Amino acid sequence: MLLEVYVVLVLNLSLFPLLGLSVPRSKRYVLNPERWPDCDLTWAFRDPFHLFDNDEDYRVAKKIVAQSIRTWEESAGGALTFTDVSPHNRQSPENLERKARIDVLFARYDHGDKESFDGRGGLVAHSGYPNDGIVHFDASENWTVSDEADPDVFVDLRYVALHEIGHALGLEHSAFPFAVMNPFYRQILF
Repeated sequence: MLLEVYVVLVLNLSLFPLLGLSVPRSKRYVLNPERWPDCDLTWAFRDPFHLFDNDEDYRVAKKIVAQSIRTWEESAGGALTFTDVSPHNRQSPENLERKARIDVLFARYDHGDKESFDGRGGLVAHSGYPNDGIVHFDASENWTVSDEADPDVFVDLRYVALHEIGHALGLEHSAFPFAVMNPFYRQILF
């Protein structure tokens, strides 16, 4: 419970400048100069490369993304709103076309943007600042949503999604060791 409160506190501090507020303590975030033109954002979780083996895995991954987005929305105290415009299911032809400002998907290796994935290990995800708004996860990784998973073997989708969506909102990496936007993956947040 204490860690959850701490994560929300760090999220709230990270969002202060987006809301036009100043943080009275040392800087725990870096704000990218790119901004969304407004604070009403659409998001979609898609499977354009048909990388999910079954509907259940797709639903679990989408649920984690939705929870991460909800965490940012709640931390913003109503200043940001998000609307889900995801395809109805992973087989929908809507998966092939981007329709949202924040576009979330899993991919492998070269997948049509400026940064290819490298297979298991190394780069686990990447995202783009506003107005790019991409959030891509490397499908070659051993993803988990379990607190019991070995962090040396698995990558926690909950943390990585929260971090990468922060980039899509305009936040850069933080040097603060326990900040969600710290560039180093930390299992201890969950």
